[in-house]
Amino acid sequence: MTSVAPAVVGPLLTRTVVDLSHFLLTMALALAITRWSSSRRALGFVSALGSFSLLTFLLHRIFEQVLNLGLKHFEVPGELVYAACLSGGVFGSVAAIVLRRRFATLNRALRAVYL
Repeated sequence: MTSVAPAVVGPLLTRTVVDLSHFLLTMALALAITRWSSSRRALGFVSALGSFSLLTFLLHRIFEQVLNLGLKHFEVPGELVYAACLSGGVFGSVAAIVLRRRFATLNRALRAVYL
């Protein structure tokens, strides 16, 4: 299809098709996961992350930066640092939300500062 298009339009057309296909693939994956009944329990933490979005946003940055700085001293490959930071940010935020729900004092303190 792009070979028929003029040279000026070809790269733009190719990039548009690639971006659109990535978007459609992401949407199809999201729909498949939400329709799959077994995934509802496994992905329940996503709603917890959304219910405390400001807290989650702030804490995940802290967890990721601490892990990133800590792993720099061990000469770990970039891919593993990325995986550790991603999982540490998500699970650290989920752990903080679980602690918040479990301890009323912590919940009151975080509500006092709008988190």
